[in-house]
Amino acid sequence: MTQKVLPSNPLVAVSDNGAPITSDGGNVLLSMFLNSPVVSRLFNNVEFNVNRKSPRYAKVELLLQMLIQVIEGYRNDDVADYLTQDIEHRLVYAQNMASQPTISRFLSHLTNEDIDELQELNRRIVSLIDERSANTELVLDLDSTYFETFGHQEKIGFNYHYLNVGYHPLIMTDALTGTVRQVSLRSGNTYTGNGATEFVQGYLSTSLSAQHQTVLMLVSWSGF
Repeated sequence: MTQKVLPSNPLVAVSDNGAPITSDGGNVLLSMFLNSPVVSRLFNNVEFNVNRKSPRYAKVELLLQMLIQVIEGYRNDDVADYLTQDIEHRLVYAQNMASQPTISRFLSHLTNEDIDELQELNRRIVSLIDERSANTELVLDLDSTYFETFGHQEKIGFNYHYLNVGYHPLIMTDALTGTVRQVSLRSGNTYTGNGATEFVQGYLSTSLSAQHQTVLMLVSWSGF
């Protein structure tokens, strides 16, 4: 493989010469992907509300850091404090990573308009996937899942099936490509089928691509 220089940092390159790498060495390829023209354009078009005074990091930068942490397998926000000291991350992403308190403030300052913008970002990503797949069939898989929560988060509820407090969202995915089509966050005490009809109808009326000539629906309920 020809050596390639990172768009985010010209001092870092990726090659296949067999040299040892860090446990997060895959960040090099991830950084190249995130800095590709198509992906950069997607995130640069996200219009978050500016409701913070003199922020060090833009909301889009914090969103990307959270995505990076999830892709790397880090599930807890407090890992951000470790990443601020990690030399590999600084080199690959050419910036200091935000701390855990900064990530928490970002999440607490998200507005309903910001959430709508994230839904729109997901729709744009799905549209790109559809364009490249050229599938005329769409198999929609509708299911609920459960997210356990900790602390005093908004609109959480006790779920008697999971015997825990959290959220019980609806998730619609494409069974053929694995893409997440639409998500609706609901309280943990919401019955599985509540709002499912409106959820599906809303997607079919606003987000269905013209290329899909055949649409199948799979429904598999979990929870209560």
